[in-house]
Amino acid sequence: HPLWYIRAAMYLVGILHTRHHVTFSACDLILRVFKFVFENAPSDSFRGASTMPKTLITVLSALDMTDKFVVHPICYNCHRMFDPNLGSDGFCSACEIPLFDTVASVANSLPLGDTPVRPVPAAKPIRVSPLQLPSRGLIEFFKRPGMFQAMNAWKTRLVVPGEMRSMQDGEVWKSIKGPDGESFFHGPSAEKEIRVGVTLSLDWCFRFGRKTSNYGPSHSSGV
Repeated sequence: HPLWYIRAAMYLVGILHTRHHVTFSACDLILRVFKFVFENAPSDSFRGASTMPKTLITVLSALDMTDKFVVHPICYNCHRMFDPNLGSDGFCSACEIPLFDTVASVANSLPLGDTPVRPVPAAKPIRVSPLQLPSRGLIEFFKRPGMFQAMNAWKTRLVVPGEMRSMQDGEVWKSIKGPDGESFFHGPSAEKEIRVGVTLSLDWCFRFGRKTSNYGPSHSSGV
């Protein structure tokens, strides 16, 4: 945004959301309050405040902070994943059940009294799964300035024996071997490349109670 005070407000809510987990609705409220203050300030210092975004979604899009996921339709019965470009008449090849909620789309287009027939909205998948391959995520990650240096900073970090300060202090990091039989992170070839450690976590969800979200259940087991 060309106006510095609007950029400051956008950075503020962006950091509050991504680093401190402030909710979307709270960030929207902050933006609207800022917009009200700027528009009603007695001086002309905040001229142009009407162009300020009013939602966090707009801010994240403007700052290129949106998730880079590909959303796939999945079968709500067997959880098979299908191509994101699948047509709205798609069926699960294993369960032979529809993947899209076409009934709701048609119902929303029916006339009410003398109301003209509305256009049929696009059918939505009954259940979806956002997906991003780690390889694609790394490409986006290393596009950011300073990431190459940051990923190699552990090699010069002070290590205190007996203290676990990061994943690099763990036994797996020190002992895991690569395809050549050498230490993956400490071997001779590791000096010429950036070796990345990836941690995986499992949030195992209950099978039932999936009424509230297209992305998964209403609660998690906490594993």
